[in-house]
Amino acid sequence: EILTSDCLPSDDLLYMPREAVNGLIEKGVVLLPSAAAEYGSTANLVSCILRFIHRYCDVPPFWESLICAYVTMTWVFDRFSALPYLRFLGEFQSGKSRLALAASVIAFRASFISGATSPAALYRMIQIFRGTITVDEADYNGSSELWSEVAKVFNAGYMRNNPVLKCDSDNLPESFDVFCPKILSARKRFADQATESRCLTMLTYQKPRIRSDITLQLPPTFGAEAREIRNMLLLWRFRNWRRITIDQSVEKKLTGLEPRLIQILSPIVAVSDDPEFHHELVSYFGRYAAEQRADSPQALMVDAIRLLEIGRAH
Repeated sequence: EILTSDCLPSDDLLYMPREAVNGLIEKGVVLLPSAAAEYGSTANLVSCILRFIHRYCDVPPFWESLICAYVTMTWVFDRFSALPYLRFLGEFQSGKSRLALAASVIAFRASFISGATSPAALYRMIQIFRGTITVDEADYNGSSELWSEVAKVFNAGYMRNNPVLKCDSDNLPESFDVFCPKILSARKRFADQATESRCLTMLTYQKPRIRSDITLQLPPTFGAEAREIRNMLLLWRFRNWRRITIDQSVEKKLTGLEPRLIQILSPIVAVSDDPEFHHELVSYFGRYAAEQRADSPQALMVDAIRLLEIGRAH
């Protein structure tokens, strides 16, 4: 695996495999590529990712494209100053865990963490591997001490140079860089609106099984298929790391959205060359933002005042 450099390959650099940490790589807790594999064109690579998602998940075409773009973005996330989180939100047996798994196994240095993982382990997994953190069943009691710590990671981890400070065993301050992509599955929204605003959320629902080609049990080939895509994405990272950037031309493609949405969606647009997808992105999240504003306490208060005024007038 070629993991140590954050730039294009060079003849005067030596690339070394990431050193195993407590068997986490061997046990599949962290997924890495096995080689840098040729993918042809970016369009061909995107097609491979879309086919993989479609093969294992039943989601609308727009969300197939968004998951594909998010996965691609994870491989160059260190080119951006702010990132969104990808979240699948729904009840039991709604497919959210399958979606999170399918996206994560082809993401950059995916590290799998359950909702019961301690905050200390979460800090160190991010610090060591500097990849994509996947949290299944990310449901926390809003008043618990555990949530208080995890919320710091989620709130600070969407922006570069925004570390979390903790005291070590000698009561000395220790800095943890928690900036990285995060893929979440959960049954309920976060109580903290700041955390909510960082999430690109797909709602999942229980529904009759329609596509018989999607097996309930993952086939033995699933891991090899995912590794093949990771290998292609590794070479794509080397070839495109310096090219990928956010400028005014990227942000213009999101004109009409709120500043926070433009900020977190810009990395998605930066790795996508599909104008139709960009248009769908603006349309979808424009509607989502309007619905969120309509449900906000401020909007409810305005509606209440308006109804009172109507009542007085009559």
